[in-house]
Amino acid sequence: MTSPVDPPADTYSEDEVEVEEEEEEEEEKMLEEAVQEEEEELQEELPEEAVQEDVPKSPIAETVPEREPLYQTISPALIDRAVRGALIADAYALSTQGVKDWEILKDLDETFWSSLQNPLAPELRESSLTAGDFTCGGNQAVWLHQYCTSTTEWSLEGWRQQWLRRVTEYDGQLDAASQDTLAFLRDNSEAMTGGSTQQGSLAAIGRIASLLLLAPSREHFVQQVQEMVGLAHHDQQVLATAAYFARVLYKVCEGAEVKESVLDTPMEDPDLSEVLMMEGSSMHDLTSKDDETAIIEAIVNQDREGGIAASFSAVLALLLHCRSWQEGVVLSTKAGGDASGRAMVFGMIMAASGGSSNVPPADWLRQTTVDALIPLAASPNERQPLPPSQPKRRPSNSNGESLQSPKQSRIVTQ
Repeated sequence: MTSPVDPPADTYSEDEVEVEEEEEEEEEKMLEEAVQEEEEELQEELPEEAVQEDVPKSPIAETVPEREPLYQTISPALIDRAVRGALIADAYALSTQGVKDWEILKDLDETFWSSLQNPLAPELRESSLTAGDFTCGGNQAVWLHQYCTSTTEWSLEGWRQQWLRRVTEYDGQLDAASQDTLAFLRDNSEAMTGGSTQQGSLAAIGRIASLLLLAPSREHFVQQVQEMVGLAHHDQQVLATAAYFARVLYKVCEGAEVKESVLDTPMEDPDLSEVLMMEGSSMHDLTSKDDETAIIEAIVNQDREGGIAASFSAVLALLLHCRSWQEGVVLSTKAGGDASGRAMVFGMIMAASGGSSNVPPADWLRQTTVDALIPLAASPNERQPLPPSQPKRRPSNSNGESLQSPKQSRIVTQ
């Protein structure tokens, strides 16, 4: 019989406990080493490009484990640069947007082209727009960027609702494509594609860079671009053009050269593919005023033809011939017509390519509201929902102080 003060039969002495703990620690150590060796062997068997560093999980990603990673593959700073490049190009091109008579433009001196100017088109002069404002395409680029930074995944329905709310509340003038789309979506409440067949303007494609914030891969990005552009344009060639420039932009963001990306990216539409081949065969850098004049005249003639093929050809010419962001944006603006649409697509891609030659001039930036409207892009887990709608109010900081200059960016007729 065991005495009350005697230790139970299964009780170990202190020495025995210490020995057992040491054995358990040794077993755990051996197990950890075995697991580590297996992981190292697995890493050695994988191809080099498949080996990745451990990345901390997003708190949001942990709440939706079945979703793909929320972090976009392109850095937010690079996306921000592309968006800004498109917007500043749009503000600069406002001066000649809609001007169809090139005779008015070709005799303007270099002082005019050295900074942002008031619009020359009569319909824009009457709309109280001044230097630094955005066209219709520029304003909608701002809306899309605000939507993409307020959510963690792309939703066509979510963007449709946001676009309808913003375009309905805004007191400016809409371009023809946006007017068609608004009327169609009001008459077809369930529609996810627009009713516009307007082909000429590239403004919808010039705002696609913000979608990179929500795209975990190139394929996702191209799909999102086609859905967003398809909400405004019901035309297969426009969608093919959107997909083409989406792939070019993605390659450039990954580090590829602009001209290389333009020539190596396939165009799915056969007619537009021929346009790409023709422009590629004549590629060369602009080295003289005569070269610049020839490109401008070609763009003017293409703009007069109208249609997506002419617009596509004009942007290709800028991307393949121009050596810097400023050079191409100025040439597009000197040609008038759809100056903004061309400049936005060109400016977006060139700004994404990096380098000091592709940074918009600082004094041009200061003439716009880009700094206030497009802050540095946030990572997905830092994004906040959009505030409730407040029509006709300027952006403000947390203290309610206006962030926008006295010039209100307005939607204008293109």
